[in-house]
Amino acid sequence: MIKFKLIVLVILVLSLGVITLRGRQAPSETYVNSHQTEAYIRHIATNALTPEYPEEAVRSGLSGLVDVGVRFDENGNFNRLKILQSPDRLLSEAVDSAVKHWTVGRHLVVGGSDGSGVPVRYFGELRFLFVITNGVGHVEIPSLDDQKVMSPAFRKITEGGKRSLSTSKS
Repeated sequence: MIKFKLIVLVILVLSLGVITLRGRQAPSETYVNSHQTEAYIRHIATNALTPEYPEEAVRSGLSGLVDVGVRFDENGNFNRLKILQSPDRLLSEAVDSAVKHWTVGRHLVVGGSDGSGVPVRYFGELRFLFVITNGVGHVEIPSLDDQKVMSPAFRKITEGGKRSLSTSKS
């Protein structure tokens, strides 16, 4: 009976030691932030709607570049958008309406000795050029080379580690 009590006591002490050690581990991140180029964001997009050119904007002759900063959550879903440049509210709203339906592939960064992964939150830029040709509006995306270059407006919000997309979810 004494051997049995001793074995139970040893098991309890070892169990408490393991629980205590686990409690002292630094809490792990629930996600990793990853700043990426427009080319990469477009490459990993699994659902990428092109904005529709508003008829009212075409009738009014509104055209130009809409540049947005966008963030996707750790599940690859649209999270936030900030208009960085736009010639008009109508074009901004068209981009907002399309981009809020975007999704990107869910990726994990391997961490820890067990090979488990930590989900990634992507942060990047998207640009859409609204053009009217012969009275017909269409939306163009930048060339692949242009997508690899960060715009001055986007660079401004990413400098110094500041990655502010303070606009609320749309």
